[in-house]
Amino acid sequence: GRLPYTKRILFLTVVSGLAEGAGISMFLPLLHLMSGDQADASYVLSMANSIFDSFNASFNFNIALTAIVVLIISAFAFSYLQRRVISNARHSWGRNARQQLIESYFNAKWEYLSQQAQGEFISCVSREVDRASAALQMQILVIAAIFKAMILISISALLSWKIILVS
Repeated sequence: GRLPYTKRILFLTVVSGLAEGAGISMFLPLLHLMSGDQADASYVLSMANSIFDSFNASFNFNIALTAIVVLIISAFAFSYLQRRVISNARHSWGRNARQQLIESYFNAKWEYLSQQAQGEFISCVSREVDRASAALQMQILVIAAIFKAMILISISALLSWKIILVS
């Protein structure tokens, strides 16, 4: 079936990756501003200037530093929310699996089950549900990490191919 909270997890992954990538990419204009070299305006600095010009604000050192801090903190906040949603998805999936287990247990052949230790059987299957939900959580985290890496590589490619070689 469909994994619970899939759209939310994907949305938070993309937003977190974009905020983190934008925050990291703001280091390039900041370093350019710190160097004081105004003769060679880089592509990144001109892009940052055009973004801030659209909001009728000037781009300077303080704004660049504030933007970096705000973007990185927002990336951490979105990443935290993503982890919470993943945890909720894991517990929701585990709860549904246990409910299906109990329903199928009561619909099963009672002749066989009456000869088995019921607590041991339920405990064994419950442990397997816990393992499966933990595996689900790890798979979602791996997919989220792949999406975030793709976003960061895309942002690096937009800035400069040399950044991709460095990273």
